[in-house]
Amino acid sequence: MALTFLAQHNPKNTMTMMLIGLLVVAMVQVFSFSQLLSICLLTGVTFSFYLHLFQVDPVQLAGNLNIFWLIMCAFFVISRLLYSYHANYFIKIKTIEQKNEEIAAANKLKTEILGIVAHDLRSPISGIRSVLHLMQEYPFTPEQENKYLQWIGEACSTADQIIEELLTAARQSEGDKLQTNYISLNDWLVNVRDNWQQQVKHQQRLLLELPQGEIKAHIHTGKLQRVVDNLLHNALKFTPDGGDITLGMRPHRGGVRITVADTGIGIPEEMLPNIFDRFTSARRKGLHHEPSTGLGLHICKQLVQQHGGNIYVSSQENKGTVFNIDLPYTVL
Repeated sequence: MALTFLAQHNPKNTMTMMLIGLLVVAMVQVFSFSQLLSICLLTGVTFSFYLHLFQVDPVQLAGNLNIFWLIMCAFFVISRLLYSYHANYFIKIKTIEQKNEEIAAANKLKTEILGIVAHDLRSPISGIRSVLHLMQEYPFTPEQENKYLQWIGEACSTADQIIEELLTAARQSEGDKLQTNYISLNDWLVNVRDNWQQQVKHQQRLLLELPQGEIKAHIHTGKLQRVVDNLLHNALKFTPDGGDITLGMRPHRGGVRITVADTGIGIPEEMLPNIFDRFTSARRKGLHHEPSTGLGLHICKQLVQQHGGNIYVSSQENKGTVFNIDLPYTVL
């Protein structure tokens, strides 16, 4: 533009070059709204200043200014249209990337679930097959028959637990809205303790520590009970005979803290960072060879977070483990 104007002193040729240049810039570059306004204003001030210096005829000056602002309007409109086109294209690309990530996550979950099914279900099925082989090939007494049937029942219960945890993990990924009830946590924990008191097969002691005042909160009783049940089940698995398991609750930082503590063998320090991961490598068999899918604590964390809370763990080997569930009084 400068060379054209200096060589010919002709604003028409200058504006022709400016039109070509602005159209090229509008097609090649993508400007935000504020950038586009800045460019138009800066170009308008510069062009008007130099046009007044070299052109004194008021008629030609007015005509050139009108043409100039028409060109700038065209530049503005074309830039915004191209910006919309590029923005829509960018949104589509990001949407495709997000969908690809979701598909990849779903495929990964499917692979992990198939791996769990192939690995963990093989054990109870093999146990049932072995017992059936004994019953078919060798004579047995009524006492042995009862023992064999008990083994089969335990293997079926283990398989049911594995399948239920896999289904629960899959349902949690769907993110259903939490439906809660406003209840007394004191009464609810008493019922949980009483139910578990009847299930303790070994010689551990199940204790309950509650505050004097009543604490109420909005919770999904089924989902939160699954969390507490899982923590109590783990405490029983890793607490030797004669140990204590304490289910407690107290106010904490404007909310409520539910605690499951035991005097068991504890969790190795290197396992703690991954304890809540899905299909965690930190899983291990209990003291009485109870199996683990590596899903239980991950499901617990998901369910607690649905309640607007969080779950924490602290542990020392050969001293015990404490799980703390922190919930607000008013939940989602």
